[in-house]
Amino acid sequence: MSIGTAETGIASVRTRRLRGVMTTEAALARLLAKSGYLAVRIDADTFRIDRVPLGRRSAAKERRPQPPRVPSLPQAPAADIVVTASKQRVPLISYPGAVFVADLGDSVSQRLAARGTAAIVDQLPFVTTTSAGAGRNKLFVRGIADSSFMGPTQSTVGQYLGDVRLTYNAPDPDLNLYDMDRVEVLEGPQGTLYGAGALGGIMRLVPRAPVIGKWDSGMSGGISMVGRGGAGGDLAAMVNAPLSDFGAVRLVGYRAIGPGYIDDVQRRARNVNRSRSAGGRGAVRIIPGGGWSIDVGGIYQVLGSDDGQYSEKGAPPLSRRTALAEPSSSEYILGYAGIGKQWQDGLEFVSNLALVRRALDKRYDATFAAGGDVSAFDVLHRSNFVNAEARLSRSGAGGSGWIIGANLIINTDRSASRFSEDKTPDVIVGVTNHTRNAAVYGQATFAITGRLYGTLGSRWTFTQMSSDLVSFADDEIDFDRVGTRARYLPSAALSLRLTPQTTAYLRYQGGYRAGGVAVGQNGVSRFRPDTLQMFEAGVRFGQGRRSGLTGSAALSCARWHNIQADLNGESGLRTANIGSGRVIGLETALEWRPVDGLTLSGALFLADSGLTEPADGLENSRRDALPNIPGVTARAGIGYTFATDSRTSFSVHGSGRYVGRSWLGVGPELHLAQGRYVDTALGVEVSRGDIAVSLDVSNVLDTRGNRFAFGNPFGVARGDQETPLQPRTVRLGLRARF
Repeated sequence: MSIGTAETGIASVRTRRLRGVMTTEAALARLLAKSGYLAVRIDADTFRIDRVPLGRRSAAKERRPQPPRVPSLPQAPAADIVVTASKQRVPLISYPGAVFVADLGDSVSQRLAARGTAAIVDQLPFVTTTSAGAGRNKLFVRGIADSSFMGPTQSTVGQYLGDVRLTYNAPDPDLNLYDMDRVEVLEGPQGTLYGAGALGGIMRLVPRAPVIGKWDSGMSGGISMVGRGGAGGDLAAMVNAPLSDFGAVRLVGYRAIGPGYIDDVQRRARNVNRSRSAGGRGAVRIIPGGGWSIDVGGIYQVLGSDDGQYSEKGAPPLSRRTALAEPSSSEYILGYAGIGKQWQDGLEFVSNLALVRRALDKRYDATFAAGGDVSAFDVLHRSNFVNAEARLSRSGAGGSGWIIGANLIINTDRSASRFSEDKTPDVIVGVTNHTRNAAVYGQATFAITGRLYGTLGSRWTFTQMSSDLVSFADDEIDFDRVGTRARYLPSAALSLRLTPQTTAYLRYQGGYRAGGVAVGQNGVSRFRPDTLQMFEAGVRFGQGRRSGLTGSAALSCARWHNIQADLNGESGLRTANIGSGRVIGLETALEWRPVDGLTLSGALFLADSGLTEPADGLENSRRDALPNIPGVTARAGIGYTFATDSRTSFSVHGSGRYVGRSWLGVGPELHLAQGRYVDTALGVEVSRGDIAVSLDVSNVLDTRGNRFAFGNPFGVARGDQETPLQPRTVRLGLRARF
């Protein structure tokens, strides 16, 4: 039998134990009696647990207790958490690697969803990001960082929405987090199961699926004010509608305005960096019976900023001097379809197809490069890819099981740039890279002894690339043809169950990225593929406990060959292999629940990275740290939730995050310091029934930290650019379910 639920409050419900021989339907009815929940039969093998509709509760004259909802992120995973990002439904306690799983409940969606990926990064010391602007940032996991700039190189982190790949050769799409169920982050290279572009790890967002047989809707909104800045707000709505007895549709729409807080003293403009986001997500689920499911859906999102996010040291606080505005925009479109089947013996089949279109535009003030004449420099990026995958897996006891699959990716990535006054039609200013990637993979986990399990996996990948140069006249010139390349990626792991709640593991896995061609102001350059191998050892303890201490620790060591990097200095953008390096990381996370409702958490990530074998021209950068990776990142949090009656609850949460010093890039032009600041947050929420009101304050101490030492490529060598923390911001929010 399969029994599932989308109700986050069910984890706090307590029932009396059940004994006897009866049908599954009768057993569920007895367990859920007077709990405010009921079991709905989907088909012969499947039940779904829902809240009792309001009308039925009133007719029965019973009041459903409202269990407290803990809004903190992350929340402690329970024993039955399953790491679906492993593609094998492995229980968290049995997964042989470092993984983070967090619930994104209603409270998180209401308070943090408009912040997108930043809301997740703020909770995880081992995840960092650049701060170029919404839709233009690069994510890094566990210190695997190539550069601070956006070019034709592939991301080091694979990003997914469920089983659907979100990006290939493009930065973080920065999707808003409304109506998301949870997020899973697999640390370390994941080349065996995910292929190219997963050197640092995988970030997987799991949206809430359509619920069959149930009408549901909700909305959330808020207004925000920035100290010494402007005002903003956000609004979102969701509806879940049954289509029939075996189908449902779920729709989400949202819009947000981010207040500006940077002034331009040369143009006499205030709060120039105002930002905006708008979009929606839709999904249709059909369950025809027999364990089959069909999913079809899509995403549309636009992001934009009126100006750059950076300030300058020589100007007054939170201001800069530019001759013209530097706006940016991002458009993201995704469509997908999937089909799956589950058997009672643990066998599962999944197949999906996704199509993605991405457009990014950015303008820079190039007056300095033009000798004082007002001039703009435009950077355009277009990406289209098709991703198809099919896999068959079986999950067994203790985390054992196997998976086999095949994957096909067809990607076209175009990057171009131009000065606004240059009208010469035959000057080459960009490149289009075409990638065709086919792969087959397999992995198996098996018992060696009663408590020791082994995992072996491999992936065979076949890649073909071609490149065309792009001129002002939109002509494309056949430039470079690369024959098909085959690559083999092995992986291995051991996991030992020390106690029912404690697991230790050893793991080896690798990853790679394909090469390509880039065009910058210095001409055409070709960059080679890079590869990474990582060993790690770790322990996870306390899993499955409802109270007490839980945590994890891991030590990792990576060797990175032919590192691809997008380098941006006063001479412009160029892409190259900067040499080989190493990354050593030590991480730990603890969570303590001394009493019901109180949660104390802490996490620490220490990183030591360096360029050990620099490429020609970078000899003076030997042992330079890799970019955007602080040596120390730490976070502490507290959350307390209590109920005054069956319908009313209060929650208080606070956090502090320290980000140590890091460097903008490798080489003397980019050896610019950033970081060394503390970011704090505090909030309270009061909920009664299906309505909640919240008050949140971010950057409580009003810290003036430098997140990112870059804003404009034509002035970066001066070393005076900073991307400041957003000043103290207050947000008042409201959410409701109908």
